[in-house]
Amino acid sequence: MVIAILAILAGVVVFAVGNSTDNANVAACKTERASLITAHKAAVTANEVNATADQEAYTDYFEGTASNIQFFDTIVENVATPSFTAARTAKGGTIADCTAISV
Repeated sequence: MVIAILAILAGVVVFAVGNSTDNANVAACKTERASLITAHKAAVTANEVNATADQEAYTDYFEGTASNIQFFDTIVENVATPSFTAARTAKGGTIADCTAISV
């Protein structure tokens, strides 16, 4: 009887941990998406305020390098327009709740 109860509890824990990983990936993807958009908007604002200086890019406001970006690829930024797109493909796995960027 005790073994059956422990087996049931173990099964519940396995499903709970698996769901937590999926939720963490969705949260991480959404956070990275928001960070990329904020970095792009910061670069656009800096370029508008100081148009005579060298043009800044989102990477100037994003920690690390582009290789640290886990969930987005094919990132295209045009600070003159300004526009910013980032595709969600197989990089970082399929996460339905984290969409591509088009600003």
